[in-house]
Amino acid sequence: MPPQEAARADTSLWAFSVSIYGRPGAAEECLSLQDRFGVNVNILLFSLYAASEFGALLSRDDICTADRAVAHWQTKVVEALRKVRRLLKQSDLRCESLLAQVADAELEAERMEAALLMEWCNARIAVWPRRERDAAIVHNCRSVLSYYGAGPQIDLPQRLISLAIAAAGP
Repeated sequence: MPPQEAARADTSLWAFSVSIYGRPGAAEECLSLQDRFGVNVNILLFSLYAASEFGALLSRDDICTADRAVAHWQTKVVEALRKVRRLLKQSDLRCESLLAQVADAELEAERMEAALLMEWCNARIAVWPRRERDAAIVHNCRSVLSYYGAGPQIDLPQRLISLAIAAAGP
């Protein structure tokens, strides 16, 4: 399925991601993990969503497979747009309009990546083991950090975990 069709396939992950990321402290935790360990924030938020929504336990191998499913899009589109946006922010040129357009394009590319992740998820969700949602959230967070090489000594992103647990509801 082309990315534009996948983008329309499911919006529940994107709604979850926007909700979590927009809360105080969440963006900072996500960006810190992205900058320190190369964590794909969409993968991290997806793993929290899968646990929060379904109680799904994702292994390190599941995270690896999810990452491979979106790697080309992430590298060729999302990261390329991020690089351009960061260059424009550092530029001495007054290009606020172009900066805003690139930022919007980067956000749209991330939304499309989330849709690709949901397409990937929908084909596998039935076989993933389940656990109580709070425990699954912590487990999946550890799986993501392990995959991206953040050792077991790293503190888990408590703000993200708390927000995902709150999103899971009763």
